[in-house]
Amino acid sequence: MELKSKGLLLTRRLSLADSTFETHIVRLNEDQKATYNKCCRVWVNFRNAILNVYETVALFQGREEFARAMAEYWAGHQRCFRAMCRAFKVKEVSRLARQ
Repeated sequence: MELKSKGLLLTRRLSLADSTFETHIVRLNEDQKATYNKCCRVWVNFRNAILNVYETVALFQGREEFARAMAEYWAGHQRCFRAMCRAFKVKEVSRLARQ
């Protein structure tokens, strides 16, 4: 905000005029499927561990702390799977860009 108020911040927008978009389906290979399934198991185990701690040890004092812990869990979960899905697409996107 400080740079903007001093007039030092320069922002540009890319125009999407005359752009075209295509949707491609990228099929997962067996290694990618195995990675995805392992990642699912890790996140399920992690969630179960958080719930177990909340129920048995009561480290979270009150619903706000538990809600914050679960919000952090779901945020990390989403970041992880989003990054993994992007990584799975890299080879196909590279191939399409070279065409």
